[in-house]
Amino acid sequence: MKRLLLMFLAVVLPLSSYAGRFDEKRVFTIAASNSTKADKKVSDYVCDGVTDASLITSVIDKLVANGIGGKIVFKQGRYFMNEITRNDACIDIALGESNALIELCSEITDKNYIGGASQDGYNGAQFYMTKELYDSLDPSRQYKIVNCSAARWQGGVVVENIGIILHSNQKPIVAWDMYAFCGMCRMTGLHANAYSGSSVSVSRPPTLAVEGCIGLRTLCDTAAGPSGNDYRNVLMKGFYEGFAINSEHNLFIQAAAVFCVYGYTFDHYWKTTKGAEQHPNVLIKCIDERGVHLPRFYDNPRGQATVMIAYSTERKPVNT
Repeated sequence: MKRLLLMFLAVVLPLSSYAGRFDEKRVFTIAASNSTKADKKVSDYVCDGVTDASLITSVIDKLVANGIGGKIVFKQGRYFMNEITRNDACIDIALGESNALIELCSEITDKNYIGGASQDGYNGAQFYMTKELYDSLDPSRQYKIVNCSAARWQGGVVVENIGIILHSNQKPIVAWDMYAFCGMCRMTGLHANAYSGSSVSVSRPPTLAVEGCIGLRTLCDTAAGPSGNDYRNVLMKGFYEGFAINSEHNLFIQAAAVFCVYGYTFDHYWKTTKGAEQHPNVLIKCIDERGVHLPRFYDNPRGQATVMIAYSTERKPVNT
């Protein structure tokens, strides 16, 4: 009997040393410096309004490191992007070889809360690039507020109810960049505004954005198989390119580009890699409003395919 018991322990004890890996916390809550006291009290982390970008990136890294991923729930409020953390970005989602699934979402509990990136009624968490950081950026380099990167067909990101705000559209800044991301992406309710520091109205459009100021840029290569990427209720305002769609297997439903020089571009960046093949991109009920130009299709000899269903465009002389 003793011999059998010792043999059993020899097998069980080494396995037990791995238990902690699977018990790691996989859902974190972060509150903004201007979130309510109640929200701060129930959150795992509370931003200080100065080091918000590095805190968010560090929590993402923690979820990536466990190899599984997890979710970050942002309380309503403004998260101040005061610094560049790495890869010329404020928030960097670097999956590397990890197959982690990272979820970034914002709880919406108050319909009257003025949030989101467009500042006209969207609620949720706002990632706001401060004027101080904006002024310090080198205009000859391109920066990102959120950058995603992953090895070929690795992992994924899910985004819900996140707003991104630039102070101005006069520097080459990408609100959400997936240029080097080969994983799966699902986005709902991502809104970005590139001109929060200026007064804009229907009759007074924002200053035209400089080239390289981009709202959402997709992967520049073959996407992660037929699953591709899914974008719904996404809005880009005041960029040079609202949506720079370069990969394949992208589905856009009710995407909207407003006050952009080009609301949508296709295959603009294919020369840096192999570029998208003939596999289709599909746009359904997408809007291109008050922009300067119609969509621009760049010449990728591999033949990116695009299907547009119920696409609507609105032009005003004051904008064009």
